[in-house]
Amino acid sequence: MLTKTVGVAACTMADIDKPLLAFLNGLAKRIYFSESDITDEVLRNEVLNGMPEEEYSALLKRYQLLLNNLVTADMDFTQLDAFLTSQVKKRQGAISEKEAATVTRFWRNQKAKIHQRLVEQSTWDNKVKAISWRVDVKTKSKETEQLNQASAIVEMQLGTDQNTNPNEVVRFELDSKKLAELLAQVTEVEKAVELYSHTSYFRLCAGYLNNGIDVCIVYRTDDIPLQLLSSPVMVYIGQAMVAIGTILVLSSTWRLGFFGTFMGDHFGLLLKERVTGFPFNVTENPMYWGSAIIYFGYSLQHASLVGFLLSLCITLSYAIAIRIEEPFTAMIYENAACSHSD
Repeated sequence: MLTKTVGVAACTMADIDKPLLAFLNGLAKRIYFSESDITDEVLRNEVLNGMPEEEYSALLKRYQLLLNNLVTADMDFTQLDAFLTSQVKKRQGAISEKEAATVTRFWRNQKAKIHQRLVEQSTWDNKVKAISWRVDVKTKSKETEQLNQASAIVEMQLGTDQNTNPNEVVRFELDSKKLAELLAQVTEVEKAVELYSHTSYFRLCAGYLNNGIDVCIVYRTDDIPLQLLSSPVMVYIGQAMVAIGTILVLSSTWRLGFFGTFMGDHFGLLLKERVTGFPFNVTENPMYWGSAIIYFGYSLQHASLVGFLLSLCITLSYAIAIRIEEPFTAMIYENAACSHSD
């Protein structure tokens, strides 16, 4: 005798319960896609053809639980087949093989959509779009000590940059004690943000210093000498260039301080005003050009072909950085000046 075993995952349109499939689709849209117009009345009367209310309540409870199991576990189809097989074989409250096939068809069509929807809902990208507040004073109270006590009523509008959904409005009341606690928490958040920013900043500084040291090591260990520059005169010229570049770099460092030297203004660490004294009255970017002169000086001192080519690349990168950085730096200080004037 020839037998053929077919799992519950294998189904055709003839195997499924179409009203049940429509019911599951509607239930999923209501729960996971916030389609509030799909009410119990719509599902019971229009989708399930006027199913008796008691029978509908039992069906709704069963499939809400089943749907929750599918979504919570984000079941793949091997897990689904095992799960539905166990549901079919239950002694009490078992589902039929046709119902199992219908659930399989539903999950095959909706799994990815529901998963993506849950990911979107769990992404924490809300921002404060607007905030308003007022202060109220109690003039009537059963308890005398609560009279004339002030409290703040705060309203915040939360939303996303995409504006795909209407802004969420949050309202709450704060007395002086709760307000102090809230401000203390905000201060802790501010400290954490500053610490993270400064940590990133110091890592950037360490990277700059390490790169400069690596370049100097390459110049000293280059095995491809530049014969045209292998003369005492070029060594003296290289030494002079290193000295000039060092003066520009050290004097600009002294003028700017540590944070100003290593682009602290890009991290919100602004100077009181832009520096215009020496060496900034000689060139607007003494740090960049001084460093470039030092690198070229090193390459001449050691007659390094690799060093010379590397110096050209560094100088080109500095020129590009200046073209990008100067407008940005000007904007930072203009914005700071405007905020102080306000």
